[in-house]
Amino acid sequence: MKIIRIAREVGGEGFVDMIDEEVEAYIEEHQEVLTNKELEDLVKSSTEEEEETEVEPAMWTLEKFGKVFRMAQNLKEKIMDYDPMMKHSIKVTCMITEALQPLQEMFNELKRQKQQLPVTLFFHKVEKKVSTIEDPQPSASSAPDVILQSLFSV
Repeated sequence: MKIIRIAREVGGEGFVDMIDEEVEAYIEEHQEVLTNKELEDLVKSSTEEEEETEVEPAMWTLEKFGKVFRMAQNLKEKIMDYDPMMKHSIKVTCMITEALQPLQEMFNELKRQKQQLPVTLFFHKVEKKVSTIEDPQPSASSAPDVILQSLFSV
């Protein structure tokens, strides 16, 4: 059965172990003709489910970007080697480079973030020292008095 073959090609849980009897039973159970109202409800519920489920974006790393860019470079080199028409191969390789531009921008931003040191790295924690009677600290208000006394004591 073509459905079974395609499911096994897709792979994954529930697909690789499909058997003909399960598919045939499912098809027989769901052969009723749907009304327009039922079709509208199905479409409405499926679009609501799509809106509710948030797809988590793939986590890009510098290593993953490197792999993708190396593959793209290999592809461009193969095109240049295999295509006898230089003008055509250059056009295709330029299109590949242009198509990868959004990824290149993401890569540059990630690289910049990795290189940029946090501002807090340059701050040092300073503990405020409270003066005690045993360890008095000079104050700004006593400085003029000391200066005046030294001037007039001569």
